[in-house]
Amino acid sequence: MESVKNRFPASLLTAKYVKRVNKGNKMIETVIGNNFQGLCDYFAAPNIRRKIRHPIFLAIKFSECVKFFYNKTVFPSSSVNLLE
Repeated sequence: MESVKNRFPASLLTAKYVKRVNKGNKMIETVIGNNFQGLCDYFAAPNIRRKIRHPIFLAIKFSECVKFFYNKTVFPSSSVNLLE
């Protein structure tokens, strides 16, 4: 898995992703949305090369189904406020 320190291009957050699958002689395109099915389609899409698995990218791009949780004993409230 990618390190949290590695960055990704910000332009990929606004990019429109499409899952393309050949079924018989037909090309089926599915728009990847901001939901759980879209997240599954994103990882299953054979046409999307070099999928980004960075947790911040996933939390922003698929905000309806990916959330961050943290341990309050490890991250006191003063350090969490820095992220907001």
